Amino acid sequence: MRVLDRFRPYWQRGEGSTPYHWLLDETGAYIVAAEQRIERRELRWRHTTALGIVTSSTLRHRVETNEFCTLLAEQAAAEHGALAQWHGERTTHGLLEGIAKPDSYGALVMPDRAPIHVLFELDRGTETIERLRDKGERYAQAIPRGALRNAHPLVLLAVPNAARAQTAAAALANTGAPSAVIVWTAESDTSPLTLTLAAWDHVYT
Repeated sequence: MRVLDRFRPYWQRGEGSTPYHWLLDETGAYIVAAEQRIERRELRWRHTTALGIVTSSTLRHRVETNEFCTLLAEQAAAEHGALAQWHGERTTHGLLEGIAKPDSYGALVMPDRAPIHVLFELDRGTETIERLRDKGERYAQAIPRGALRNAHPLVLLAVPNAARAQTAAAALANTGAPSAVIVWTAESDTSPLTLTLAAWDHVYT
């Protein structure tokens, strides 16, 4: 029915097949537009453009970002909360005046807490310390100017191991950004909800 499309990423011959990856298709775009009460053309989405992710070098990065956010939504719901908003990098870039561009933005609503606004960054240890420091400075500049300035957002940087966490925390320490570093990977057993709440409490309480 063309609600969803699917593909399998390329893999080395002899190493088995990869799992299906799913993305929106044309009928699905009309459903999304109807849910948002807008015209289809207002989505600014094209199936051919979306298919570019098949060969993109950022595919794994996006899948892991989505894994964190979907787990966060699932675990919040299990605790009678919700991931009330979740947007990708295109929307988040606009929220921050084009100065900074997190991998995703989420608004987490939990019982007996004020809403928690998270600007999520996934770091796999490939960026230089100078680049991380520059990101922190950009967030410090962008947050007071952007649409989230009164929401007290937290910049949450997920890194793959403790050594990287120490290095990243040092890089962000004096940038002025409201940031926290957590150790998390898609293979980790650690709860994204637990990590997010602890990071928020560390920065804001």
